[in-house]
Amino acid sequence: TVKGYANGYSVKNISCRDVAYATAAGAFSPELYYQYCYLKSIYVNWGAEKHIEQNRKALRDIGISENKCPVLNTSELLQVAVQSLKNNQQVIVALRDRYCFFCEQYKESHNAYHFVLLTGVDFQKGTVTLMEYMHLRESLAGLTDADFMCKLVIPVDNFFYIWEASNQSFSDRPDIQNNIIIIQLETTVECSPKKMLEILITAMKTHKNDLCRLVYEYNDSKHEINEMMEERTSYIGNV
Repeated sequence: TVKGYANGYSVKNISCRDVAYATAAGAFSPELYYQYCYLKSIYVNWGAEKHIEQNRKALRDIGISENKCPVLNTSELLQVAVQSLKNNQQVIVALRDRYCFFCEQYKESHNAYHFVLLTGVDFQKGTVTLMEYMHLRESLAGLTDADFMCKLVIPVDNFFYIWEASNQSFSDRPDIQNNIIIIQLETTVECSPKKMLEILITAMKTHKNDLCRLVYEYNDSKHEINEMMEERTSYIGNV
């Protein structure tokens, strides 16, 4: 069951993609939501991999696989999504927030990604059920600091427009364009507090802290310092 995690994290702490990945992991077992966020925070700060590989590494550590599934059109997307949900897999779809009528950046020049979980398709009603947070973020602001994933049911035609427009804009991202993300629990992994601490200690011994790198190499990293400084301190706060 996909939950919202009112006591979870927001994009001030982790990325939009991470919110979706963590929620998908939590659908298999609630503690996996927090374990994923913890591990991703470690690998962002003490890891040599790029962000996408950090996601996969954090998922692997808790027994979950992430696979891209090619879809060439909306019909294929729904077919793959329905079959995946029947197989107890979670489906993540990448969108552009400027095409999402439920996002505050709708019809703006904003070019950010927005990742949602697709959790249901009702062919009889012609609707798609998503789990996402933007449509209720303002309403929940006084109740939780988390980006609380909530159910959003929209007409399938609206979803088709959002996905097609977003997908066309991903020409520079072959890893996202014409793909959806399938999250699957492969095995149950022991993730005791001791093991989690061991992972952190090993990472700290193996890799230089990336936040420290930005500070020590300031003259060479000024082009990335503003964005990265905020990001790294957020992830470190999670740990």
